[in-house]
Amino acid sequence: MSMPFIVHSHIPKTGGSALNRRFLFNRFGEDAVYPLYRYVFERASRLPRRHVARAMRSYAAAGHVPFGFFDEVYPDAVYISVFREPVSRFVSFLNFVLSNPKHAMRERLPAELFENAADNPDALIAAVLSEPRLTVVHSNAQTRLASGAPRLGDMAITGDHLRAAFRNLEQARYLTGVQEDLPDLLVRLHAEFPMTAQSIPMQKSSANLEKRLPRTFSLADLTPRSLDRIAAANDLDRRLYASVIGQPGAQASRAA
Repeated sequence: MSMPFIVHSHIPKTGGSALNRRFLFNRFGEDAVYPLYRYVFERASRLPRRHVARAMRSYAAAGHVPFGFFDEVYPDAVYISVFREPVSRFVSFLNFVLSNPKHAMRERLPAELFENAADNPDALIAAVLSEPRLTVVHSNAQTRLASGAPRLGDMAITGDHLRAAFRNLEQARYLTGVQEDLPDLLVRLHAEFPMTAQSIPMQKSSANLEKRLPRTFSLADLTPRSLDRIAAANDLDRRLYASVIGQPGAQASRAA
């Protein structure tokens, strides 16, 4: 096809599923978009060699993979990420865990914390942020993927990763937007990559871009102490997010 290989570096709980539906799937069809949401890919910083053949048969990819994941196969690949205000993203992630009884996080904390989350969400927040492994994996997730580090890496994200993320954001082939203004990003992507004769027809979809899941608690249900703890644990993401929303180059299209 005339357009480059496109990779949706999908940061969890940022509206990425809507981006898949409203952009990638109606450009190529779901069968031509390589899904990378399985555990094996989330521990790698680049595409495993045994999966190269599948990648070469696809027009695009989407998954919880870092920037640069496909560079050995497609050195000119274009990456897309949606970012979100870090505290609300973290709370949304915990609500996602609460809506999935088999989520892996539940194996590391007492069951009663999840059972009582509606009445005492602050206890769950405190437990998550006090468990080193959970904090390493789930805090600063946006900086982790934007820096090129594997999503489920064992090492904490540092200032070096944040600097790498800033460098990647400056690349013309990294297109970014924010969940709070996802329609704007979709408009820019459709303009950047117009429909071609090989594109499939636009799929019908709901006007609501956010995937609705059961919500056990909201930001308003948390104490200031819990909100401060989440913000502190995601300090690098807060600095990255401020750059994304405040830096015109980070949101401009490649053509611009």
